[in-house]
Amino acid sequence: MGTEEELQRDPAWETEKYGAKCARLLALYRDPEFAAVALPVYPLASADADEYLAKEGAAGTGDTAGPLPQGELVAGYAAFLRDRLPDLGESLAAVCGDAPWIVRSSGDEDQEEHVNAGGYESLVCARPEELYATVAAVVFSGYGDHAVAQQRLADPSYRPSPIAAFVQPLVDAAPLTAGPAVAAAETPLPGPADVDALAGLLGRLHERFGMPRLDSEWVLETDAGTVSVTGLTELTPDGRLVGQLSLGFGFASAQRLGDGDNSLAWLTGVPGTVLWRGAVLRRVETARSRLVQVRPAAAFEPEPSLDVLTEECRDAWRAACVAAPVDILVPPRRVRASSFLTSVRLEDAWSRYLRLEPEQRERLGHVLVERGSPAEHAAVMFRQHGVAVLRGRPEDIPETASYALADPWTQECHFGTGRPPEVVVETRRMSSVPQGCRLLFTRADCAEAAAVVRADGAAPGPALMPGVTRLYELPHLPSRVRDRIVLDSFRPSPDLFVRHGAEVASPAFTARTAEALLVDGVPPERVARRPWR
Repeated sequence: MGTEEELQRDPAWETEKYGAKCARLLALYRDPEFAAVALPVYPLASADADEYLAKEGAAGTGDTAGPLPQGELVAGYAAFLRDRLPDLGESLAAVCGDAPWIVRSSGDEDQEEHVNAGGYESLVCARPEELYATVAAVVFSGYGDHAVAQQRLADPSYRPSPIAAFVQPLVDAAPLTAGPAVAAAETPLPGPADVDALAGLLGRLHERFGMPRLDSEWVLETDAGTVSVTGLTELTPDGRLVGQLSLGFGFASAQRLGDGDNSLAWLTGVPGTVLWRGAVLRRVETARSRLVQVRPAAAFEPEPSLDVLTEECRDAWRAACVAAPVDILVPPRRVRASSFLTSVRLEDAWSRYLRLEPEQRERLGHVLVERGSPAEHAAVMFRQHGVAVLRGRPEDIPETASYALADPWTQECHFGTGRPPEVVVETRRMSSVPQGCRLLFTRADCAEAAAVVRADGAAPGPALMPGVTRLYELPHLPSRVRDRIVLDSFRPSPDLFVRHGAEVASPAFTARTAEALLVDGVPPERVARRPWR
């Protein structure tokens, strides 16, 4: 592993031997500032695998169809490693504790210009007797068809080779307290103090690595079990932390969306103003946070300057094409009409994209999915390659449509056939707040508003909402987006509830104000009804 003296003398030594991904986590584990959240790391260089290939005469095989296909390489290297390092399990346990462990890749990935998210495997090792086979599978995971195809997007002549790996304790905790099981529709809602603590750590991470934009992955140990978190954040020149946190229940759920869904927190950069999106948000209490990944996110822009259609051009497109509302998960690099690909799941769309011919990928500028998250590995890769990702309803896409054009300003996609209308754009800077985000309130938040209502007997207006004035301070937020957030935060929606213990309630301002009135013995029907303005 190298001595501490060697590492202090030449920090690049670690990156060269173990890869940037492993080197960053090793640096954090040794950093006292991150000691509470960083996990132990046991690095494994690729030198033993290179020696194995040379011994087997397979060092030059670059394709899975070579003399030793991936399955044989994994089995052979597992046996080779068992002979080479018979005490690996004991050495690993001394650093990372007893199994289960997670064996993670550290190959050609997580670079500023070459992210390669999801290009290699990270696998759980449940028992010590599975260690050698699991390490071998990760070390040779770059030989799989998917991995090779993904690498060849950046380098058509790419030939796979063994990669470095590292092992860490597996954080997949059971609920810390007895309580109701997490329902299939529920998504995590940490408390404000937990979100603030995570935001503070994120700000320090940006400063620690000198990166203005970061993609980070976290595991929270909570009273409802493991919560997976992916952060896409920017530390702006004026010191604001802006971006999003995607949260899901269960192992790696924020990176690979399964049958459930994720909640999303939008960090506005204004203290005390976090916007949330979800359906049934389950309030969780965090006992411990663990940082498991940090990498550059150069392509992520939470407040981008984007080309959008001019009003006159937009009218022309609406007249000539079918316009449908969409949630833009990854905005287009430039507004243009292009061919498009549809899929139910985002990860399936990426697999299909990899199988396209180069000229087909060149013509494709839009991907439309029913299910997906901007934090998924597939979204990271589409963002890297300049392909817009849109989430919407398949029934909104005309069967005859041959091209699509997404307009970030209106969050809609135009579908047409034949020759598309002319595209005329103007540049606007805008905050990329996802659709459906809103302020959430507790009954305590609305106690003051309830007191005002009791005093004058009038229905509460949005001006009484705590934090509403801060929405008008958010930079680059289009007025139509702000107005939608105010309205969604003000009135209850059948699509959003918060579960806290045995209580399930709407987090909307008017619903919480009504609760506060009822607690104080003032029936809502005694409050005059009038439309809000």
